[in-house]
Amino acid sequence: MTEEYSKLHLAISFCHILPGLVNTPGWNVTLLWIRPLLAIAKLVMISPEERGQRMLAALLKPEYKTGGFVLDAYGNEAEAGKGTPEVRKQLAEHYRTEVAV
Repeated sequence: MTEEYSKLHLAISFCHILPGLVNTPGWNVTLLWIRPLLAIAKLVMISPEERGQRMLAALLKPEYKTGGFVLDAYGNEAEAGKGTPEVRKQLAEHYRTEVAV
C-alpha cells in the first residue's frame, strides 16, 4: 500500500513501521500459564518511550522524505510481502472505494 500511495502522491512519504516487541501494559493481562514465557520475552522487549524515539528518528531520515517504505524495528528498510503488482493495485483501488468521502 505504501508504494501504491506514493505513486499517487509524489510529494508525500508513506511509511509503515513494524514496531517489534514493545513492553506495554497490555502484556500484563495474560493467562497464568503464559506468564513464565512472558517473563523471558520481556528480556528482549523495549519500552514504549524508546520505541517511539527510534520510530521518530527513522521517520526523520532524509532518504525517507518521499516515497513508500516499510521499515523494521530499527528504522531500516524491511522486506514486506508485497505480492504481485496486480494484487497491490487491486488492494489500493479497494481501499480508495471503501474510504471515499
